Amino acid sequence: MRYHRILIAGLASLALCGVASAQSNIGRSGAQFLKISPSARATALGGAYGSVGRGADAVYHNPAGIAGIRGMNLNLARVNYVADISFNYIAAAMPLGSGALGFQFGSMMMDEMPVTTIQDPTNQLGITFDVGSWVAGITYAQPLTDRLSVGVTGKYVRESIWDMSSSTVALDVGTLYYTGFCNWRFSAVLSNFGRTAKFSGGRLVTQYNKYDNPNQSETVAEDVSMAYELPQAFKLGTAYDFTFTDQMMVTGSLEGAHPIDAPEYLSGGLEYTYAMPQVKLAARAGYRIVQTEAMGSYSSLRLASDSAVLGLGIGVPIAGSNLQFDYTWQNYMKLGNNHLFSVGVSF
Repeated sequence: MRYHRILIAGLASLALCGVASAQSNIGRSGAQFLKISPSARATALGGAYGSVGRGADAVYHNPAGIAGIRGMNLNLARVNYVADISFNYIAAAMPLGSGALGFQFGSMMMDEMPVTTIQDPTNQLGITFDVGSWVAGITYAQPLTDRLSVGVTGKYVRESIWDMSSSTVALDVGTLYYTGFCNWRFSAVLSNFGRTAKFSGGRLVTQYNKYDNPNQSETVAEDVSMAYELPQAFKLGTAYDFTFTDQMMVTGSLEGAHPIDAPEYLSGGLEYTYAMPQVKLAARAGYRIVQTEAMGSYSSLRLASDSAVLGLGIGVPIAGSNLQFDYTWQNYMKLGNNHLFSVGVSF
């Protein structure tokens, strides 16, 4: 219990660093692709996954979720995002001594885009440019007691557009605590805590004459790029398994989040699972409620435009391993539908 209090206090202290600057940073962080969940199951639960995920698909949501695993875990995901953007992700986790080790790599891509300028508004020259982002990380998790686990992820984040790029490093820190009352557990996660990043490249350098007098001329080159924060967030969550029979179970999860670049929100999800001898079926639904600004203060609640999510899952044992296929549908209204597919393998 003493370890639990120390860790929660430490996470809260780190979170306050972001809370203090939250009001001035709304809408100003970069690397927004880090907010794309690479787990179809997690997305279907509204993102309330810090207290639910175990194994490789927990690496993104709560690094403490891989603690105590007994075998190798692999998770592959593809997100067909809005505006023809795709996000591909792979994560692995394995036991290591008394702890566990995890790895992740995610890449966001889109088609090449034409270069248009005042001189060439229709791209007659046929010049195009690329945009891409990726993240790579390593995770270590360790059970501190039979109820409390902690995990840390170190990751490298890089973004590029045309001949410009930025990179930085960040940490995810998480805890998972089982209360001892049935399967009731709590989680605390601080994600994307790290240094600021700044784009660099030749097209960010502008040249001008520093003198107003046309008879004097001295060209000065200035880098016009600005440093930006990562989308840091602090989340507190809980989950509970309602077991009805040996075959049927319902998992309920709830999670509150304080991102530094957006209003607070509350996520919740339900997962119904039915286990048969050779197959395990799951149906999921999730909701997200976002806090919005009203009369100069953050006091009203509304449903987010991407709040309702639905998902399905099927697990099949094959040759001593377990395969898990998950699919989630999410509607972004005017931006269209978002489809997420993920496959998990445990040995």
